[in-house]
Amino acid sequence: MRFRIHRAAAEIGGNCIEVEAQGSSILLDLGFPLSGSPEPATLLPDLPGLKGVPDPHLLGVILSHPHQDHYGLLSHAPKDLPVYLGREAILMLRAAELFTRDKAIPQVLTPYTSGAQFQVGPFRITPYLVDHSAFDAHALLVEADGARLFYSGDFRMHGRKARSIVVETEDDLERRLAKRLDQCKGLVLAYAAGQNIDRLVTFYRAALRSERGLVLDAYAAHVLGAVGRSSLPSADAPRVRVFLPAAQRRRILDGGHANVLDAYRRKRTYAEELRRDGKRWVMLFRDSMRRDIETIAPPHATLIYSLWEGHIAKGRGPSIDCWASQLGIEFEIVHTSGHATPDDLQRLVTAIRPRRLVPMHTVRPEAFRDFHQAVELVGSEWSPV
Repeated sequence: MRFRIHRAAAEIGGNCIEVEAQGSSILLDLGFPLSGSPEPATLLPDLPGLKGVPDPHLLGVILSHPHQDHYGLLSHAPKDLPVYLGREAILMLRAAELFTRDKAIPQVLTPYTSGAQFQVGPFRITPYLVDHSAFDAHALLVEADGARLFYSGDFRMHGRKARSIVVETEDDLERRLAKRLDQCKGLVLAYAAGQNIDRLVTFYRAALRSERGLVLDAYAAHVLGAVGRSSLPSADAPRVRVFLPAAQRRRILDGGHANVLDAYRRKRTYAEELRRDGKRWVMLFRDSMRRDIETIAPPHATLIYSLWEGHIAKGRGPSIDCWASQLGIEFEIVHTSGHATPDDLQRLVTAIRPRRLVPMHTVRPEAFRDFHQAVELVGSEWSPV
């Protein structure tokens, strides 16, 4: 068995690793790079079966988790190329399609579950659930020809599936948010990544601790309902209401899916209630909801931004902090990373004890020499496992 890294050997995002054995190959992730490109199709690795004529030797793509920088180039790959992803991640992405119209998601996805081995040609693959800001994220163990390759994917050790003493955990963040919510005099807008289910749970638990409820938008309510976990704050959970933003209403009605709203009819909340009783609620917020908030004009509102600060300037119109300032909305950043710290990376390396360590998804691959004596910097050339 051998492998090569087509992208992300020395950059963050756009992960794509090819693994070959017995004349067949698979891809681990096929991500869109964070740097972007005016011609995304040109970013596809130049290998048989991925561009142009299908090739039976390329057996499929195994996705570690549902973040665009790990699956975003699938829309440019052959439509009949088999794609594998975690079962609950598939449920979430399928539900999200109604709102996002994500063209990268293929119509046929084969589900896998943590700990359950599955075979793709000569490759035996074992997924392992990991803690990450994406829901249902996995590390992947690939075995063939008596060799083993462990692909960690993206992970962290300070979310709700593990703990770390190095950085602020989700539990720590929950406590800090609850204290901050106690100080807020009006509606709190919670700005977080749509697929960061851990962070959504954190906002919900913090809201309950501060004697507030959580307002989901229709997108979040639909996705959480599709996943169907009783531990998640779905529309049926106590002290949860559902708000329908104008942009989501248009997508639902234009797509002929008005029946989707029936499930939330008794839990709906409206602009007047949020304006009048804002102090009772924490409301999930997305950039597409700016016009809704301008219409509501909630007094004494606070926007809590819970994303990487580098995203602040993105989006249409003024940056989100400037927009909030223009409306008299207090802006605050309360966030903890979705990725591992250096200490946690070291812990993983120590636990696995790899014969060789190949860094990727980083701009400083050489820094991994601090973690292991046998670090190898690999790029697009083949390397034996």
